[in-house]
Amino acid sequence: MCLKNLFEKAAEPQTDYAAIARDFKEIAESPYNVSTNNCMQKAMKLAYSIQENHGSDVVLVQITHNSGDYRHAFILWQKDLAVDPTMKPPAYRVDYNEYLRILAGAGFTKDLEETRQF
Repeated sequence: MCLKNLFEKAAEPQTDYAAIARDFKEIAESPYNVSTNNCMQKAMKLAYSIQENHGSDVVLVQITHNSGDYRHAFILWQKDLAVDPTMKPPAYRVDYNEYLRILAGAGFTKDLEETRQF
């Protein structure tokens, strides 16, 4: 590897996990409002924070409640971690499969869809 490649490698920004965690806490603590701060909006804010802080493999996911009456949005991060600032208590970097089991217990099992990649 030439010196140029070594310097380019060293210059790559690192993920700022502390900044993402602070933003997650702030988003999670912001009051839910169906019109102005719902699960989709909170998930999008978090996705942008992860992206701005050099995180990668960020996907917005939606899942439908068994009743078919509503959907829930959350973030899949690094292919195996769920992040959900709307859930009570909030879910930060929870194993994706465990998170899906929690959602299933709350009646969310239909139409799991990865809707946007960041």
